Amino acid sequence: MDYRRHFYYKTGIVSLMLWLCPAVQQRVDGVTTLSLGAGGPLQLSERSIKAKRDDKQYVVLSTYFSDFELGEISLNVISNFLIGIDKQPIKLVVTPQHVTWVPHEPDSISQFCPSTAETRRACKIGGNYGYYTQKEPVRFNPFTFNESYNAESNLNATGNWIEDKVTAGDIEISLQFGLAQIWHSSPLLGLGIHPTNRDPKRPSYLEALVAQGKIATGRFASFYNIMDIGGPGEIVLGGVDREKFIGELEIWEARKHTGDVDAPGVTIDSFLGTTGPFNTTGIPLAAIDPSARSIFVPRSIYTEMLNTTEPYGLKKNMAGEWCLPCNVSIPEETAVTFWFNKTGIRVPFKDLILLIPSPKNDDSADLCQLRFWPTDDYLDVKTQWSFIFGGPFFSSAYVIFSPDKNLTAIANIQRNKTTQDIVPVGGSFVELSKIQGNFDSTPSPAPVPGGRPNIGAYVGGSLAGTIVLLVVAGILIHLWRKRQREMPNIPPPEQQVSYPRELDGKQKERNLIDSAPVLELSSGWPPELEAQINR
Repeated sequence: MDYRRHFYYKTGIVSLMLWLCPAVQQRVDGVTTLSLGAGGPLQLSERSIKAKRDDKQYVVLSTYFSDFELGEISLNVISNFLIGIDKQPIKLVVTPQHVTWVPHEPDSISQFCPSTAETRRACKIGGNYGYYTQKEPVRFNPFTFNESYNAESNLNATGNWIEDKVTAGDIEISLQFGLAQIWHSSPLLGLGIHPTNRDPKRPSYLEALVAQGKIATGRFASFYNIMDIGGPGEIVLGGVDREKFIGELEIWEARKHTGDVDAPGVTIDSFLGTTGPFNTTGIPLAAIDPSARSIFVPRSIYTEMLNTTEPYGLKKNMAGEWCLPCNVSIPEETAVTFWFNKTGIRVPFKDLILLIPSPKNDDSADLCQLRFWPTDDYLDVKTQWSFIFGGPFFSSAYVIFSPDKNLTAIANIQRNKTTQDIVPVGGSFVELSKIQGNFDSTPSPAPVPGGRPNIGAYVGGSLAGTIVLLVVAGILIHLWRKRQREMPNIPPPEQQVSYPRELDGKQKERNLIDSAPVLELSSGWPPELEAQINR
């Protein structure tokens, strides 16, 4: 019937517009709001989930990686904080253990600094990180912190416990921390991911954020690029930054320790091609640890990795450690990939070199130490972890921890990203397994100075797509009108034909039900590995 042709033309135009709109749709905030499967109904992407709250419910720590301080190798992840109601600036090393402490400003810095060898080092640290001055009289409440596995080490701090305001970004909380009168190491912020030094009477930073309603339950902490000397890092507490990783998250939950994951398969790419996967004899268990500064692998894989570096000048330094020339150029394609189910974390060998010259050999060549070690030199891999992932791993993987659930999640990192798309997690917020990262296969428009998105690129793309859409629609309308003029009068249809109902653009967030208890567990590192773990 002719009226059906009339209807088909109109519905054809509407269908074409609905089909083309998602293809030309652009996004300024990095979130795709619609996705259309071939032959399927319109569905909202998970990346369209937005938490609409007056309080953002997450904290962002901007970090940088310090490889060398005060004439020594430090390998510290550092962030800036404000202490006290008067916002005294101070830098703190961000750690997964529980304790936070800061150096107390002496009455006379000029007398404190040159007095003894003990205070001379403390003076240099205080000058580098900053001091804190307590406005109220300090009460006697003894505080002692030992950073090293060796109880006789001088890497400790002593003073008194106090409570004051600590501000990160625009989030302020009250926190109990140590106010050190004497110290021999860098001041710390204790996130509380690992149970080391846990004291129920003195909450860690994450615990205090939850208790004071700044982040949701779960104590989620997301790490981006925290150990890359060449670029800034980011730690999001209570949230996940979807701009910083690609694809889906690989998740392990309810493990013995936070950070425990299944041991990966391993392949190596070099100019010889791809080798592996390699067989290992250890227990199929790995640990991802932000306190580790290197990667530890089974002996057989360690040997293969050494063989891969041999053509680039592999040799030992005076301490007997394997090194490469500091100015070595290793192709980006030469890499080791750790396969966690469907997720492959690819670590280029150029990232496996600590670019700090080690003691020179007789030939005076500058040699830089490798950042991977054999696990079985420090652990019994048949009863403990076969792999420990720290240091360079965090330059290739986006890592999420939740100590409340002993949960660990990883995804491939999106390198050199400065934009943010943070969604709160934990409590009644979106479930972690439903969060997906950036799926864009083409490079994003380059950000303009100041970190703002390239609006011109987005608007230009949208305008071009809209013009194409209007031209096609205009042609179809013209053809329909032409045909209509050639037709006789059409009687009204016998039944009302309904157009496709409008799409529902709402998608509810799923609640994260958290009923798992906090497990009181030790970190599990033996003393032998504790001595090596920060290398």
